Amino acid sequence: MSLILLMPNPDNAKIIGDKLQPYGFTPDYICQRGADALSHAGNDESGVVICTQRFKDMNYLSLLEYLPAGFKLIVMSRDQDVDTSSGRVFLLINPFKTIDLVNKLKEVMDTSYKPSVKRVVSKARTPQEMQIIDEAKRLLMGKNGISEPEAFRFIQKSSMDSGRNMVESAQMVILLNR
Repeated sequence: MSLILLMPNPDNAKIIGDKLQPYGFTPDYICQRGADALSHAGNDESGVVICTQRFKDMNYLSLLEYLPAGFKLIVMSRDQDVDTSSGRVFLLINPFKTIDLVNKLKEVMDTSYKPSVKRVVSKARTPQEMQIIDEAKRLLMGKNGISEPEAFRFIQKSSMDSGRNMVESAQMVILLNR
């Protein structure tokens, strides 16, 4: 099950991604256009897209029409003018607290998740992956005089900006700073 953040403003997507991280939710993809979200969603059977009502190239209803049937939307909106009749769209009134988003995401995932016998998805990092990330953080802290949380945020931002996962971004930091 994938988690996609679809926001016209990449800064807002980063903020939301950062707020979800401590609760164990890491976005698999961050997009600004509906077409990109559709492309990423085509790789999975199911997932959740957290989005606004409108993006650069379409709105949430157009996105819903083309998403695989196993995907659901959490639409963040200032008003209640969101069509939730399909059963695949969930409204989150803006402004909201982080815990409201986390609870809504858990609710949607609980109703969406159907374990597959042929496919087991694990989001936990291996000890080797954690060592790579820790080494990259140490290098950044030593060379740039920054704190551990700042080093982590740098790797995380690099990951989001480049479309790579955290481990790949950490490996790039190691290669570039040795």
